[in-house]
Amino acid sequence: MTFTYSWYDCDASGNACTQIGSAGAAQYIVASGDVGHAIRAQVTAKNTVGSVTSLRSTPTATVQAAAGSGTGVSVGFDVAVDRATTTPWNAITQDNLFTIQTTAGSMLDTWGQGMSSVNVPQWVANVHAHHRLAMITIGGIADQHWEIACNDTYRSAFVTNLVNYMVTNGFDGVDLDIEDNTWAAQNPPAAAWDTCVRVIATAAHAATTAAGARPIVSEDVTTPWMGVYLKNDVGYVDQFNLMTYGDSCANSCASFASDVGRTATQGIPKAKMVLGIDLIDRTPQHAYQTLGSTSGALTTASATSSIPVSPLAAAIPAGTIVLATTENPPAHYQLFTTTGAAAGATSIPVNSATPNYAYPAGSHVQSDYASPWDCGNIADYASQQGLAGVMVWDIHEDAVLHNGSLPCFGQIAPYVAPPGQPT
Repeated sequence: MTFTYSWYDCDASGNACTQIGSAGAAQYIVASGDVGHAIRAQVTAKNTVGSVTSLRSTPTATVQAAAGSGTGVSVGFDVAVDRATTTPWNAITQDNLFTIQTTAGSMLDTWGQGMSSVNVPQWVANVHAHHRLAMITIGGIADQHWEIACNDTYRSAFVTNLVNYMVTNGFDGVDLDIEDNTWAAQNPPAAAWDTCVRVIATAAHAATTAAGARPIVSEDVTTPWMGVYLKNDVGYVDQFNLMTYGDSCANSCASFASDVGRTATQGIPKAKMVLGIDLIDRTPQHAYQTLGSTSGALTTASATSSIPVSPLAAAIPAGTIVLATTENPPAHYQLFTTTGAAAGATSIPVNSATPNYAYPAGSHVQSDYASPWDCGNIADYASQQGLAGVMVWDIHEDAVLHNGSLPCFGQIAPYVAPPGQPT
């Protein structure tokens, strides 16, 4: 008898299988794209008279990411209308070009949303020159044609056009940002939504990238409500980008824990989750400005009414400030609200609860909640929880908000998987 082998990524029940690996190999080594999948082997036996029999193994347990070993995936969105020359290559594994859109038919809108200003082949070549994966995103909140492009009339041609665009432009995968109001208004899960994702994922996975790999299919998830709509996509989608844009780690990452826990309960496996960090203006992470340092020690064992500081060079307006130790990222930090303080003041009135920590003299006082601290702690949280990684919206905003420096990505970088050729 002679034997040949093939390998498959399947859902947790061993169904909805897609072939992976090199045909005929008797051994398969799991990779990051297998996280969240059960794996099955198919063995084909042939004897000397030509009789052929094939059998599949029972499914393995679901492949898990290694907790605490780094986030692995770090996604940066490159918004076409707001591009810059600075890209933190050491802190990303996927560069997502945002965005093409569906149309009221089978064609793609590859020209709007700022895409007309992008030389797409050159952009992809630049990403690959830095040994990162180039992804194309389709959709966004302005794209309300999904239910038309993916109906029975247009679906086949639409999916063909999308996969062809991905392949001919050299992308390593496609990110589905489906925020279609028609589907969202239906009771979950929406059958047409599931059908669309399954057909796209199946067609994309059947293609081959320029590096000879199976393309990645990711799907964006608006937390906390969307997970229940996407639970049937798990066996088809490699990565779920959680748009946790209102979350922070200011309180032991409790907001992330809530969104992750709820989304997991809705049916999305943690090992496929990527946590979203927003650097625009919707969350406090973007406000990074040092205001001063403490002139003496301060304990927060009980409610604190003021923070002793060296004379302030400038007035502090009313709002939220953070007190933190001097490590980067700090081992301890706490948010306070203040009514403000004048220039030259030696204390800042604050209103706070505990936790209990003794901050030494020289601790930092900063406005709001500092970007690099939160980014580092979000990446650490993702790592410790065994999640797939983090993503940043958008990739250049860190430099825009911090005079050309990249403190957020600097904090993410130690958690990112080592770079390599796109696979």
